[in-house]
Amino acid sequence: IFGSNFGPLGTAVTAKYTTNKAISSVVSPVGAASNASVEFPATGCVVIEAHRKINCTTSEGAGFSIVWVLTIGNQTSQSPTTSYKAPTITALRMSSVLVNDVLVAASSPVGSLTSLATEGGEVIVVNGTDLGPSANRTLVNAVSFGGGSFVYSLQNCSFLIAHQQLQCLTPAGVGSGFRAQVSVMYQSSGQSSDVMSYRAPSI
Repeated sequence: IFGSNFGPLGTAVTAKYTTNKAISSVVSPVGAASNASVEFPATGCVVIEAHRKINCTTSEGAGFSIVWVLTIGNQTSQSPTTSYKAPTITALRMSSVLVNDVLVAASSPVGSLTSLATEGGEVIVVNGTDLGPSANRTLVNAVSFGGGSFVYSLQNCSFLIAHQQLQCLTPAGVGSGFRAQVSVMYQSSGQSSDVMSYRAPSI
C-alpha cells in the first residue's frame, strides 16, 4: 500500500477492507440477505518504507470495488479500491446421490449432464477457481443456467473444496443447450464449456 503519513519504519498498522455489496448467498449455510457490507481483515500490516509504504497480507474473500481503511495511531484513512479475481467455471460433473443431505455412492450409473431429470434433484459438482471461502461466510450469489424463457438456478449448494468446488442440486425444468455461470459477490464468471440439457419429452 503506497501513500503518505504512514509513520516511521516498523509502525504497526491495522487494516481492513470492505465490499460495497451486501451478502445474498445460495450456499448452505445460506447467508441471509443483509443490508450490511462484507468486511475482511488484512493481517501482518507494518510500515516497510517510512511514511510511504505498508505491507499487508490479504485474507480469503471475494468481491470487487473493495474499499481499504487503515488505522494508524487511532487515525483512519480510506484509500482507492481493490478487487478479487472474478470466478471461473472449469468443469461441470454429475455426482453421486444425496441421502439425508449426505453424498453416498449411487446404486445406478450417475446420469448425464445432457439428460437431466425434469423433476430435478440430481447432484452436480461445479469445479472452478476463485469461488470464494467456505468458512463463516459464503459469498456465492447464484449458479445459474438457461436461456430465453428458461432460466434456472442450481439449489442447495455447499462447498466441497473452498474456492474450487461446489455441489448443488438441479431444479425442476425443461429445455436444452444450457451453459452455467456462477456469481460470487456479484462478479460473474464466463459461461461453462460443459452444456446442460433436460431429457426430451416422450409419449
